[in-house]
Amino acid sequence: MKPGVLDYFDRRHFDIKHDFISHGDIDVFHRSRMPVKKYTQADVVKCFDRLSSEGRRTHGPLHFAFVGDSTIRQHFLSFLRWIPDYDRMTSKTSNSTAFTDYYFHDDRNVTSTLLNGLRVSFYWRELIREHVVDDFKRWATSTSIDGNSPDFILLGLTAHHVGTNDVTHNLETFVSLVEDKLLPLIKKSLAAHPQQKIVWLYQSRTVLEMTPDFYDIYPDDIDKYNNEIRRVLRGTGVVIWDSVNTIVEENVRACLLTAFERSDRKMYLSCYDFIHPGFRAVSLGSQLIFSHLCGINDIY
Repeated sequence: MKPGVLDYFDRRHFDIKHDFISHGDIDVFHRSRMPVKKYTQADVVKCFDRLSSEGRRTHGPLHFAFVGDSTIRQHFLSFLRWIPDYDRMTSKTSNSTAFTDYYFHDDRNVTSTLLNGLRVSFYWRELIREHVVDDFKRWATSTSIDGNSPDFILLGLTAHHVGTNDVTHNLETFVSLVEDKLLPLIKKSLAAHPQQKIVWLYQSRTVLEMTPDFYDIYPDDIDKYNNEIRRVLRGTGVVIWDSVNTIVEENVRACLLTAFERSDRKMYLSCYDFIHPGFRAVSLGSQLIFSHLCGINDIY
């Protein structure tokens, strides 16, 4: 990140108490501060129109891909709330995994012809195994003509690896998978598609006292996995998104404090399991995504 450039995905750039984001100067007392823009549907349409026409776009319609676990699915669903339903079409993709038999564990494509062929996709990829590797193989080898490679990819592949799973059994094997299987393809995709942005969502911490036993996803373990991800991805061009974690973690703590006073049983709306954030927290994350995508030109 160059000096003076806003980084909406880096929590170090935020003044949480005052809802400001700062330029990336080292001296916090001399940073230029401005409020985070609150995007409307009209703002998003204007932004996407501009992105679609920039540089006489030659690599097909805009494509945003959300790749990962159920938290990434929440960000996918929230992202769609800011896209007007002029002529939206939703379909399952041909690359869905065997997990489509489970609730919400299927791949989806949302397209809009009126929005210049816009495509927003969700790929259920909770673990680093053949499906996500195949995705990046496909994207890394796609051409500017076929337009199959996404312009923006949000990845979230940590939580299920921290907990009990059938792919990795410790931090070392997880790091090995990232370094040996996934990262070479990510680098190849970024090199082949200079316009592409890939963002890795930092896994938010759970609350130790209320960590669900059947998840085995504990905050100290999450920290270790996050630290390794930051180390492995440093200098690769992949952006680390940790600014939303402050919001999510506070949301989860609030759910914990009121857990014994609530009677609702709606998962994902009220942090029923103390790891998935409520949709209000996720919607604030969507604002940061749009700020990142649309850039400084749309601040005012």
